[in-house]
Amino acid sequence: MNSRQPVLMDFGSVGPLQEPIQTRRQVLQKIEDASMHTTAPYRPPELFEGGVRAGDAALDYTKVDVWSLGCTLFAVLYGASPSESEFRTNGHLRIVECSQLKVLKASLPEPPAHSPVASWYSLDTHQLVQAMLTQDRHKRPTLAVVKDKLQALIQQQGGRVERTVEHAHSDHDDDDETDTVGIALMSNRNFV
Repeated sequence: MNSRQPVLMDFGSVGPLQEPIQTRRQVLQKIEDASMHTTAPYRPPELFEGGVRAGDAALDYTKVDVWSLGCTLFAVLYGASPSESEFRTNGHLRIVECSQLKVLKASLPEPPAHSPVASWYSLDTHQLVQAMLTQDRHKRPTLAVVKDKLQALIQQQGGRVERTVEHAHSDHDDDDETDTVGIALMSNRNFV
């Protein structure tokens, strides 16, 4: 058994899972909070000016987490977040400055099809990252869907998934989504 378990965490912007955005003042407050407590290259479009409007559906921070996790996964795979990345024609990554426009633009950087980098990861892996980085927050997958797809990818590559579940919800909360699920991923192969 592997005695080391990697842990990714950042509690700098911890808060309610959903927050209303009924007024322009609420929108501006959410954007200001995000700019103080999150890193721009990992922040989703809805937490930038122009990403949401007063009266839109409540901000779903689980979808925010999916975006940030997608940026983290992209950075693990290629070396930098998508909004800091550009691929040269030979497939080499060029790190660029992140801007609001880069985050709000709809295309995910991809290595050129003819480059060796393009074959580093499976199509399924690429599609998972692409889904996690869906600009439209309403179409972005849930954390549960991402977890299931990631587990399937690991198992397809001969890896093993070990699960531990810790209940982290209050007595009055019957929602299974509030359970904290830890997953130890074991593989002796390259990441899918």
